[in-house]
Amino acid sequence: MYNERMATEIIPKLTYEEFRELPDDGKRYELIRGEVHLTPSPATKHQLTLFNLSGSLFVYSKRSPVGVVAVAPLDVRLSHDTAVQP
Repeated sequence: MYNERMATEIIPKLTYEEFRELPDDGKRYELIRGEVHLTPSPATKHQLTLFNLSGSLFVYSKRSPVGVVAVAPLDVRLSHDTAVQP
């Protein structure tokens, strides 16, 4: 007999504070709508672009102090249950 019922694991949604308390295993994770997602390593082209852009922004920010330049890893918190590392 075919049974359409499936066992599903219910994983509780996390807040940003709970997400920050998870142990560091050396991998990159993001919290999206309370769910933890493993993120891939950035591609070489992305890293080279980041290096060039952040260097230019750093030089500009020293001449015109209008803010700060920060480079990843850095959580950008979008809500109580979403934080990403762009």
